[in-house]
Amino acid sequence: MFYSRSVDATGRGRNQVLDSNWIVVGQTPSVGEPVGEGDAVLSVVKIGEPNPC
Repeated sequence: MFYSRSVDATGRGRNQVLDSNWIVVGQTPSVGEPVGEGDAVLSVVKIGEPNPC
């Protein structure tokens, strides 16, 4: 199993409790970079919110 962390991309600091109503709009590390367990950080917003994608 692989675990990642998520951050509220709006900057409001909300916690992603129920993941079905959030979408990923960014990630760290970037695509193609090596990643270790727990190193992945997903930037998320709630569905319908303005986002950079």
